[in-house]
Amino acid sequence: MMKILRRMTLLGALGIIILGCSSIVTTSKFHGQQLTETGDEPVAHIHSDIWGIYFLGFQSCPVITGSYKEPGSYHFFRDTVDTNTAARMVTGKSKEMGANAVADLETDWDSSWQTFTLIFWLKEAQASGNAIIIPSKDESVEISEEITVETP
Repeated sequence: MMKILRRMTLLGALGIIILGCSSIVTTSKFHGQQLTETGDEPVAHIHSDIWGIYFLGFQSCPVITGSYKEPGSYHFFRDTVDTNTAARMVTGKSKEMGANAVADLETDWDSSWQTFTLIFWLKEAQASGNAIIIPSKDESVEISEEITVETP
């Protein structure tokens, strides 16, 4: 029985290493649909996912977690799984794609005990949002008359 558990754990760990623990996906095909009510220019819908394995579920005991700077890669013993990190992945990708805002940013977080391992928890954070370009307003102001201040 212990040999089977060891093999399953080893195969699971190997799968995590091969697959990575973070990802970011985008789509820019909207079939003419607007993403906001104000008609801002849509760039992409972005979804990020970052997850990791933690010893006994403690936030301070990460074993292997995803990299938010390099989706698809991983870190050992570094706590990177939270909604802030997932949102940072979305906003960073949005900026990289030329957008100047993210609309409808939503996050989700989950933690679950991996019963077959007995001692590890899987933690996952996700974020998604719509990268948009908000047209800049002309902020120049013309002063038509000179103002003078008299001091007594």
